[in-house]
Amino acid sequence: MTLLERYLYTLFVFALAGLLLLLHRRIGSDVRRQKKLLDERETGILKRYAGLEDAMDEFAGTVAASQEELCRQVDELQRLLAQARGQVGASLPAAAEPPARGRVWEVQEPPDEAPAAEGGFQLLFEQAAERPAGPEPARASATRYERIKALALEGLQRPQIARELGITQNEVDLVIGIGRAQP
Repeated sequence: MTLLERYLYTLFVFALAGLLLLLHRRIGSDVRRQKKLLDERETGILKRYAGLEDAMDEFAGTVAASQEELCRQVDELQRLLAQARGQVGASLPAAAEPPARGRVWEVQEPPDEAPAAEGGFQLLFEQAAERPAGPEPARASATRYERIKALALEGLQRPQIARELGITQNEVDLVIGIGRAQP
């Protein structure tokens, strides 16, 4: 090998080494840029997650405070109900059977004068005590049983009886089946 060939070979090796160094820097800068971008994204996600945790903690606190308030209000309502029951005592008659499904309670006309705020509940309880008691629950069911039998004897179909009395067809079937089973 001649001297010129050695110089060219050495120049080629240095050029190749320089090219490799530039390529390494370029790849390294791309990697650092990608890492920085990923770090920024991760930081943003962590901030959002921390914000979400804070919001969840705040929501849990709000829920707990609401539950405590509801419990306080339920306790207050139970206390007021017990107090009202104590004021009324045994003066109220036994409760009437609720109206059949699809029917509504009969509404009495309100009195001409609205009860005063202080003694208003006492007046309402006294008015309730003066109302006549509804049928006893056992008697109400016997009356319903008799009405179902009477309507069936008149020739009405199950859906018509159920609609008329505001009950289910299954209840009508049960009563008619009991009526057939009895001698």
